Amino acid sequence: MLPSTFPYFMLVAQEAGGLFRGLLLLLLYSLYPMLLRLGHDRATKLMVMVSFADVRKEDGRRRSGWASR
Repeated sequence: MLPSTFPYFMLVAQEAGGLFRGLLLLLLYSLYPMLLRLGHDRATKLMVMVSFADVRKEDGRRRSGWASR
């Protein structure tokens, strides 16, 4: 994962899951060099899973966060 993509994952995690999910993603990002031993694709998929887990289409449409402005 490129460092420039992390803010987008963090934005989704904060908007969809709140502070706890954002902190979990931050923890995983700090462990990312160790996660690369699993492989680049798997490590990135893990970050995506944490960001988007349990997010429904309706939730994204209903939210009026600053990301939609």
